Amino acid sequence: NATREQVLDAAMDVYLRDPHDWFVLFPKGRLQVDWFNFLNRGDVPPGTIPNSSADPRPKDTVFVRRARIELQGTFIGHFDFHIAGEFTTTPAAGSNGGLADAYIIADYFSFLKLQVGQFDAPFSLENRTSDKYLDFMERGATVRYLAVPFNKDMGAFAWGWLPKQVAYYSIGVVNGDGQNFKNQDNWGTVIGRAFVAPLAWMPQADKFKWLKDVEVGGSFWWQHE
Repeated sequence: NATREQVLDAAMDVYLRDPHDWFVLFPKGRLQVDWFNFLNRGDVPPGTIPNSSADPRPKDTVFVRRARIELQGTFIGHFDFHIAGEFTTTPAAGSNGGLADAYIIADYFSFLKLQVGQFDAPFSLENRTSDKYLDFMERGATVRYLAVPFNKDMGAFAWGWLPKQVAYYSIGVVNGDGQNFKNQDNWGTVIGRAFVAPLAWMPQADKFKWLKDVEVGGSFWWQHE
C-alpha cells in the first residue's frame, strides 16, 4: 500500500514542477523483457525439418512482456493523477496496445480520498502492489486466477488512513468486467479492502519502522449473479 496509491513514487528522481509546487509532473516508464528457454525439447518428429515453423516442439524466444509509458503528478496541491499507456508483445498474439491506468484522486484529507477512473482493483494486498515492486514479473497465480483475474477495473472508490496509519480502508463500486471494458450487465460490483496495524500507535513505531508493517486485514467482493 502506498500513500496516494502509487501516484508519487519516492524513488522517482526525474520530475517537473513550478516554483510554488502547484503543478508537479513525474514522467515515467517501464520495460520488462521475458525469455523462454527449453532445455529438453524432445525428439524431432519424423519428416519434420528441425526448428522450422512446422516443428511442434516448444521454441526458445525473447519477447517484451510489458512496455509502458506513464505520466503521474499532482496539481493545485490536492489532485493527483496517473495515466499510462501500455504496449506489449506476446508469442501467441503478436502485439497490442491499450490503456493501463487512468485515474484522478481528490486528496484533501488523509482519512478520506476519492478516486475515479481505471486502476488496480482494491482487492488483496498483492493486486494493489505495483508490479514494479514484485519479486517476479507477474503476480501470484492465486491472485491472477482466483482473486482478481482482470487486475484492473473502472469505477470509483473512497480510501484513507487513520491517524498514525493504524488502519487503512478502501471501498468503492466498479464495473466488474475488467480492464478497458464497459459494464456488460448493468450491475456494479462493490469491492474493498481494509487492514489494521495494531502496533503502529506505539511511540516506538517512529524509530522501529517494522512495527507499522505488522498488519491484519482482508478484502471483500459483492457482485450480482
